[in-house]
Amino acid sequence: MPSPVESEIGLPPSVLLKIDAHRGSPSQGRTENPQVSCHPISSNAGKPSSGSSGDIGQHPLCAVNPDGSEKWRLTDGWGGGTGAPVIDQDGTIYTGGKVGNSMGLYAINPDKSVKWTTTETWATFTTPCLGPDGNIYVVNKNGLTAISNSGAFVWRLELPDINNTSSPVIDKNNTIYLAAGRKLYAVRPDKSIKWTFEAGNKISTPAIGADGRIYFGADDGYLYAVGRPVSAGMQPGIIQLLLEN
Repeated sequence: MPSPVESEIGLPPSVLLKIDAHRGSPSQGRTENPQVSCHPISSNAGKPSSGSSGDIGQHPLCAVNPDGSEKWRLTDGWGGGTGAPVIDQDGTIYTGGKVGNSMGLYAINPDKSVKWTTTETWATFTTPCLGPDGNIYVVNKNGLTAISNSGAFVWRLELPDINNTSSPVIDKNNTIYLAAGRKLYAVRPDKSIKWTFEAGNKISTPAIGADGRIYFGADDGYLYAVGRPVSAGMQPGIIQLLLEN
C-alpha cells in the first residue's frame, strides 16, 4: 500500500533551500549554485554523532574533543573507512570500511580498539543506522543487510535499483526507510516490506522529521514529504508548491 505524499517543491539544479517542514515552503532565501557535496552523519537534536564524553567522530576515523584537539586516531587493524560513523548508547562506533581484502562493517570501542568486523554487509559506502532492537542496518549494492550488535548476520533483503550511496534511516517504531532507484521502501524489522512509494526520478537519502514524516529529494527536481495528511479529514494527495524569486 503506497504512502501518501504531502507536498513537493519544484527546484532548479544547484539550489540550496531551507524548508519549513510544516508548510513545505521555503522559510528563508535560497542560494544559487552552492556546489554542496556532503556525506551524511548521524545526528541527535542537530548535533554531530558523539559519544557520552562529548567527543565527535567523523571520517577518516578519529575522535576529536569538543575543543578541536584530537583524542585518538585509529591505525592498527583499520583498513580505511567508507561512509560516516554512527555511535550507540554504549559508545560503540559502527562504520563501513575495508576488512582485509574485502569491504564490510566495523564495530569499534570508545578506546579505539576494534570490537568486531564482518564482511556480511559486503561493500558499503553509506552510513549505517541503528535500530531500537539493537540491530545495525546497512545498505549495499544488493540491498539492505541487518547485523546484530554482536556482529552476527541477521538477514538480507535484496532490492532492484538500490542506491548504494543512500543511507537508510529508522523511526521510533523500528521501520527502516531506504532509497532504491526512484522508490522509497518502508521495511519492517523482520525484513518484510511495509509499503513503497515511487517518485518521479531517482531519490536521495531520506530524513525523518520530528513530525514523523519522511523527507527526501529526487532527481526530478522535487522535495517530497511522505506521511499522514496535515489536517484531520484531509485526503492524501500531492500539493505542488511554486517558488517565488
